[in-house]
Amino acid sequence: MDVAHVGLGWRTVQELPGWRAAWPDALCWGPVPEGMDVAELRAFREEFWRRECEAWDAPVSEANRAKGAAMLAQRKNYLADWTEARRFAEVVLWFGPGMGDQLGLLQALGYLGGLPLRLSMAEPDRGFAKRRAVRDEEIAAARELWRLFRAASRAGFHEGAERQTVFPAMAGAAAGIRELSPDYRNGVDRVQWQLLQAAIGGKTVLQVVAAALYGEVGDTCFFATLWRMMHGPVPLVRCADGSAAPRRPAWDKKKVELTAAGRAVMEGGWAPPLA
Repeated sequence: MDVAHVGLGWRTVQELPGWRAAWPDALCWGPVPEGMDVAELRAFREEFWRRECEAWDAPVSEANRAKGAAMLAQRKNYLADWTEARRFAEVVLWFGPGMGDQLGLLQALGYLGGLPLRLSMAEPDRGFAKRRAVRDEEIAAARELWRLFRAASRAGFHEGAERQTVFPAMAGAAAGIRELSPDYRNGVDRVQWQLLQAAIGGKTVLQVVAAALYGEVGDTCFFATLWRMMHGPVPLVRCADGSAAPRRPAWDKKKVELTAAGRAVMEGGWAPPLA
């Protein structure tokens, strides 16, 4: 029987037999608007990530562009559009307990759950043999949570994630997602707070990002956030020598420090947002 494996990242599914697909999108970061079909949302998110990197990252050279295209060609089975999985007799979903995995699971169940195919779930640390069939109540709960997550306000999603009992890891994932919203007292989210703490002590940009990393939030999110913190209407961080921040790779080696506004935010402390 032909089997398709769908996971958040290609490392999750690369060793599995059969057709493999991954949608490496950290849905916990950035806007995920409602009112779009699968193709429209994918295009929107691809554009979001492009814009998230264009200000601070180095321009892509033609040589690197060709190298990247070759790598994608080699991994085309892993990085293919996961909606193509509907062509197979069975689709196995491989999503762990993290924020990105749980949101990917909601998206996949919301789309694939309405199709006439055998849909299974497997835990990455237990293996293919331990997979089980997806239940109807899981599909219904996933559709509702996915709708709430994409709403203009995510308050309903957080309430629903805490109230539901279908997905054991969803409440913990939602708590992590809540931390990516600004603290109502100072307008700073956890990524910004981590960067402010790391920027104390005369570190370079690369050292600050390395020290600030936590959980499953990728370094791209930290680089992009640090750039905005240095170029916003009220900068919280600046180059220690007073110069303008260059793009990478020169930016990586620049030492940074907190501005007066950044120090004021630090004095106020930080707590996870209420909603």
